[in-house]
Amino acid sequence: MLTDIANGDLAQVTWIVPAFNNSDHPGAPAQGPDWVGDIVNAIGASKYWNSTTIFIAWDDWGGFYDHVPPPQTDDMGLGFRVPVIVVGPYARRGYISHVTHEASGFLRYMEEVFGLPSLGTRDRNADDFHDCFDMTQPPSPYAPVKTNHSAEFFLKQKPSGPPDDD
Repeated sequence: MLTDIANGDLAQVTWIVPAFNNSDHPGAPAQGPDWVGDIVNAIGASKYWNSTTIFIAWDDWGGFYDHVPPPQTDDMGLGFRVPVIVVGPYARRGYISHVTHEASGFLRYMEEVFGLPSLGTRDRNADDFHDCFDMTQPPSPYAPVKTNHSAEFFLKQKPSGPPDDD
């Protein structure tokens, strides 16, 4: 990913899942936030910044408790809430959304941005995160995130295996 950004080869849509060493899973080194920060910093310093949205999402949360019952949107319903951070030149700065979003909303957002049809009921019914953006504002300049590990640290890192979710 960092190499793609530096080489100007970043795809229009990119999913990034950390290997175990760079995850926030129990037993992993505590470098996951730096890994994310260095990727965001690389995009922020690149030609991609003014046309990029970054969704930072977790697949689960270690507390396994949420005082808000998940909405029953279908037979499966939604799971407990997990954090999502929206980063980009049009993201509302300091904004906390009170809209119920879900993982299918990432797909819905892409469908809206690229003018694509829905793939099915779940994404068609999902919110597209529109409340998290102000597309009328000029693009915000990027402010770098402070990290304890450099991008070079991650580029030189030996692979720790596939992402945990494989």
